Amino acid sequence: FAREIILSKHKKVILVGNSIGGGLSAGVSANLGRDKCAGLILCNSAGVILDKADFVDDTRDTRLWEQALNVRQRTLALLDDPKSPRTMPLEAFSPPPGGQVLLDAFGQLVIELLAPRIPSLLKRYYDINPDNADEKLAAAILRDARDPGAANVIGSGAKLPPQRSLNEVLGDFGGPVLVPQGEFDYVSGPERTRQRADQLAKIRPGVTVKLLKSGHCPHDETPDLVAQTILEWLAS
Repeated sequence: FAREIILSKHKKVILVGNSIGGGLSAGVSANLGRDKCAGLILCNSAGVILDKADFVDDTRDTRLWEQALNVRQRTLALLDDPKSPRTMPLEAFSPPPGGQVLLDAFGQLVIELLAPRIPSLLKRYYDINPDNADEKLAAAILRDARDPGAANVIGSGAKLPPQRSLNEVLGDFGGPVLVPQGEFDYVSGPERTRQRADQLAKIRPGVTVKLLKSGHCPHDETPDLVAQTILEWLAS
């Protein structure tokens, strides 16, 4: 979408993502690069964050290769020379027991268990501004959960390949990153949320973290706070 629609009319794009959408946006920023992506905004983003001691970015040294956690480098090295001692073979996909039918059934069960609780869960996750967790938002989430294929999406999480860590994708992107982090995030827990904010700030230079009095969806729960943070970041 970014390449074919937005970049067909504009030279660059700024990507914004929340939760799982944040992890996806971070990956897209790495794929587009600084030539096409002017900036990245992550609101309480999902994604693996590794300690610097655990993340080996430069795997030219064969001795480091087996400790490398850079998924892109591992994959490209394998494609370049499958027989090289530096390559780590990619595991062949093996379907889970029961196959797709069982995965779909699991996904549907999750939806049926959570659907009646959507309004109460929203009030919990919008703890700072519960008025924004209104009936319209609950209805929209329930409508999407009833879409054909929704159960398949949930079950398909079991088939995902190894994740590229945020260390990797933010390093590959290299451009400016803003993290408006709602510190009262009851999806991850406030303590873990503040810890992730601190980790993101230390990943590399150019990552600006701003803790906000908000929850897991700060852009929707406290849009004025997030908008002000973005404007200040753009001005700088």
